[in-house]
Amino acid sequence: MAHAKGKRLGAELAAAQINERRLFQVIRSSYPNDVVQLRRLLQQASPFADWDVLGLILLRWSREDKRRVLEDYYLKSNWIDSESAA
Repeated sequence: MAHAKGKRLGAELAAAQINERRLFQVIRSSYPNDVVQLRRLLQQASPFADWDVLGLILLRWSREDKRRVLEDYYLKSNWIDSESAA
């Protein structure tokens, strides 16, 4: 993953058009399967990320961090959908 200041992981996964079901698999899984599935998603998407933020998320990788990634994904997905409708 390349570093880009201000990029959020969930938003980058949405921009890469990662399937919502695959992201939910990561969110619902427990350690170590969740980390393995996240790695696969990142390999598929090749996203940019702000390493200052992502490093802390990966260090903790708690339910709240997973929820934050999912929220960013949906916010970006809705933004993409509204842009394509216009």
